[in-house]
Amino acid sequence: MKIYLLAALLGLTLPALAQRQQLVVLGVAQDAGYPQIGAVQEFMAVELGQRTRQKVVSIGVVDEQAGQKFLFEATPDLPAQLFALNELLPTPGTLPTGVFLTHGHMGHYTGLLYLG
Repeated sequence: MKIYLLAALLGLTLPALAQRQQLVVLGVAQDAGYPQIGAVQEFMAVELGQRTRQKVVSIGVVDEQAGQKFLFEATPDLPAQLFALNELLPTPGTLPTGVFLTHGHMGHYTGLLYLG
């Protein structure tokens, strides 16, 4: 899994981010994912292997030292995103320490349904 530091993208300064802490991009697509409904050419490109499906925008934060992981956004891709997050910090169960929702668009909270 590719890991990207998002300090520049988010406009944040993370002065002392320890080596055992990481930010990971778990998705980059708009609320409905990619390809979107009706985007026939993009859908066909994914089906033919010319492009890859993209998960809905989400960020994971992992703190190995504290044994904690956090998720920003609970998207419709939540199961796959939690699996990817657990690959970085294997812990019993698949639930993060916390989930943060940035706003009320459907693509940012519908993954809460997976939590029961």
